[in-house]
Amino acid sequence: MVPPASLLLMSVLGSIGMAAGSVLLLGPEDRISLTRGVWLSLLGLIFFVSLFDLLNHVALSTSVGHMFRKKYELTLAEVLDISNKTVSAVQALLSCVTGTVVCVWSCTRNFLRSSHFMSEAYAWFGAAYFFYDIWSMYRVHSSHDRNYHGCRLARLKDYLTKQPVIVLHHLFIGSFGFLVIVYLRGGLGDCVFGFVYLMELSTPFVSFRGILSRLKMKSSQLYVINGLVMLVTFFFCRVVMFPYVFYLY
Repeated sequence: MVPPASLLLMSVLGSIGMAAGSVLLLGPEDRISLTRGVWLSLLGLIFFVSLFDLLNHVALSTSVGHMFRKKYELTLAEVLDISNKTVSAVQALLSCVTGTVVCVWSCTRNFLRSSHFMSEAYAWFGAAYFFYDIWSMYRVHSSHDRNYHGCRLARLKDYLTKQPVIVLHHLFIGSFGFLVIVYLRGGLGDCVFGFVYLMELSTPFVSFRGILSRLKMKSSQLYVINGLVMLVTFFFCRVVMFPYVFYLY
């Protein structure tokens, strides 16, 4: 029988591999069909869920994970939160790769009318992340709670009550934001959306900051360095970037 970790690893690598393979033969300015897009979204959902479960399995069901949890005195909730933040960082890195490809191709050609298939392809693949993350955050939230004794409806209600902004944000980005990139923009402004993808550059450092906090490493030099890098990347990718895009336009 294949161990769960191996199955999860195959699921992670297989889903991202099939997603890449389904678009690599496309020409730079090809469009993503509805069928291919739905396939990419399904693979994206499998990828993010499998990665989250793989990280949790390693942390909770292996000797290495046991030593790690013991060293840093991690609770179940903290383990799940670290896994959630790690997946968030991975998604951000994929988004930045997409943004780099799109900007290099589209921004050096016609600002409004040039396009690269990666912007639509990752919109389909990445949209699954926002719906996965609602579920993942619920898992983290539920692991904190010891008052409902297995009543899922009560836990869900409490989760939605305490996290309404982030849940609505994810629903908005995963639905309306997705529609804007894939359909509503009419194939225009690909360069702009390349920079939108690059806004995620600060996210890995934000996630790593949270992870270091969970590991009780706020007083470490690594925490300070990561915080400085986070501030710099946030400033350039969330503040300076917009005037620069206006300048390009």
